[in-house]
Amino acid sequence: MPPANIEAEESVLSACLLSRDSLEEAVNLLLPDDFYRDGNGKVFKAMAHLFGKGQPVDLVTVSNHLMEQKDIEAVGGAAFLSRLVNSVPMAANIQHYCDIVRDKSTKRRLIQLHSDQAAQCYDDSLSAAEILDMSQSEIMAVDHKSGSGASWEGMSSVVQEAIEHCEWLENNRGILSGVDTGFVDLNKMTGGLQPADLIIVAGRPSMGKTALALNIGKSAAKAGETVAVFSLETSNKRLLFRMAADEAKVNLSKFRDGNFSRENREAIYRAFRHLYDLPMVFDDEAYVIQDIVRQMRRIKKERGLGLAIIDYLQLADVRGKFNRNDERVGAMSRMLKLASKELNIPIIALSQLNRKCEERPNKRPMMSDLRESGNIEQDADVIALIFYEEKYLGEATPAEKRGVVELNIAKQKEGPTGVVNLTWAPKTQTFGDWVHENYRV
Repeated sequence: MPPANIEAEESVLSACLLSRDSLEEAVNLLLPDDFYRDGNGKVFKAMAHLFGKGQPVDLVTVSNHLMEQKDIEAVGGAAFLSRLVNSVPMAANIQHYCDIVRDKSTKRRLIQLHSDQAAQCYDDSLSAAEILDMSQSEIMAVDHKSGSGASWEGMSSVVQEAIEHCEWLENNRGILSGVDTGFVDLNKMTGGLQPADLIIVAGRPSMGKTALALNIGKSAAKAGETVAVFSLETSNKRLLFRMAADEAKVNLSKFRDGNFSRENREAIYRAFRHLYDLPMVFDDEAYVIQDIVRQMRRIKKERGLGLAIIDYLQLADVRGKFNRNDERVGAMSRMLKLASKELNIPIIALSQLNRKCEERPNKRPMMSDLRESGNIEQDADVIALIFYEEKYLGEATPAEKRGVVELNIAKQKEGPTGVVNLTWAPKTQTFGDWVHENYRV
């Protein structure tokens, strides 16, 4: 016989018939399919229905509802309901009875889940990765149904957390509440990259998106955060070359032609030594969002994880069927948002914009340019639009704008918006704090 406790099930039903408080408790903890005996589930469903309508719940009303549904005989008839009323359990123990019923229900679901998984493993049309994805989703669904992952929190608890957070801020003025970006003005505007935030950095090609993400990742790692970089465009080795070029302030092209001077060579190897022990991990093989999220969970469990970077979103894929590309990208952004919340880390996802923004006279990207990419605009907590005007103007770039990148914080759910200016040296992949009193965007 599968895991079940009929006595506990009947004790729940009896307590519910005798006490509305017990019924309210049970309705918040159980579902009809948590009951192993089908008749018990039908009785509970009738009680929950009447309770939801604000009607009395007693022997007469429950019997009447079951008769209307033609379920009275299936539950054991009026005699069964009378027995429930006469059994007189301890109403004060209702939560204990519910916990027993829910525990047995969860075990039955897990047995069924593992049985389904075994069958799927014999299905050659399904890959192991697909089975893992389905299994993970189903286990999370079981956990949600079991109540062991209950998400509600009382007002007093939330207020206490808010008070503690405010006290921490007051006692730690000047200390970032989020992950250090390495840039003074960006930190001022954002307070650092906040836990559970999905940050979209969007722009046209060759604006410095990857270099900016790596600069931020390196700064976070130097501050002690474990950083995971998932690169769908560039190999791990080439990412390291970019970081080394920045760290050594050596032209990135040297890593292609090998034309190192002695000073270059010394600076590069010194950079390698500085980078060697940074808590960063790289993955240039995972390209399916479900696989990337699974790797994040693994890194979080094994090493701790403070920041994840995905370069870049449109090159990723997602398992599932979608009619349009915007639906596919939207599904990916939603999964990343849920992952940032689950893991309580900021996730930077780079996004490449189409040519539409280049049709404007000033060519600056706008948040509306993301609307063709699914739900990115809605899912993101922060949207940063990167623009390097010198790429378009070349030698005609005004002197005060040369080597300047505009990072437009176009959306920030819990903070100000506006432009942060950064210095940008493409040859060495180096971003820096911008200091200029006369130039304003």
